[in-house]
Amino acid sequence: MIRIRSLACSLLITLPITVQSIILPILDPRVFLSGGLAASLSHTAAVPIDVIKTKQQIDPQSYGDGFLDGLNNVIKLDGPGALLLGGVPTLSGYFVQGSLKYGLYGALKPTVASGLHLDNGNLGVLLIAAVLAECVASGALCPIEAVRIKQCCDPTYGKLNFLDAMTKFLTDSEEGGGSGSSGGSSNSGAFDALGPILLKMCPYSAGQLATYEVAKSSLVPLLPFELGLDGLGGGDYTFASNLVCAALAA
Repeated sequence: MIRIRSLACSLLITLPITVQSIILPILDPRVFLSGGLAASLSHTAAVPIDVIKTKQQIDPQSYGDGFLDGLNNVIKLDGPGALLLGGVPTLSGYFVQGSLKYGLYGALKPTVASGLHLDNGNLGVLLIAAVLAECVASGALCPIEAVRIKQCCDPTYGKLNFLDAMTKFLTDSEEGGGSGSSGGSSNSGAFDALGPILLKMCPYSAGQLATYEVAKSSLVPLLPFELGLDGLGGGDYTFASNLVCAALAA
């Protein structure tokens, strides 16, 4: 492992400075891994809520309006197991999305700052890096999220495991376009919902990540916690204060 890292470093030294400034921030996989784990675990914990919300949006007459009403109707009409539909697509999809979102955000900040001749902490730099990272992350998530919705609302998909459901979805998308599927919902392309997802997620991620950065730089020095952990960026951050800033950003 040491020899591999040394070889990689020696190769990077021979690269132009502009190329190094793009590649070097991406070399640390911990940001991608931690972002993927955080996003996948948090979204998977909310799968029952997502199932209720999705079913209410698609069939409000059957599943009602309020959360408790929706919960009772899902259990009555589809059984308790229906509350876990789409769990695997959520776990895998948001692992990919979170990895790309947080990993690319951290990697793009110095690149954007260098290109605009601004500091890494500049608000414009944070917003641009967040939007660019989210565009890539949402593009990767889009077809997986479509399969999740299919598994929640189309019985023919709900009976399949994730890989089979993804294969069926891609096959149906190629064959059908707008024709009806056997479950009554129309076939759609893997990226048909990308536009709405980007319109939703890009402003959210830009606000979330920028708020976290501003809150961290503003509030961390004021918090009386001494639970220091080395941050991925090399600074001595406080775990408890990071949680406070993350809660404010969310």
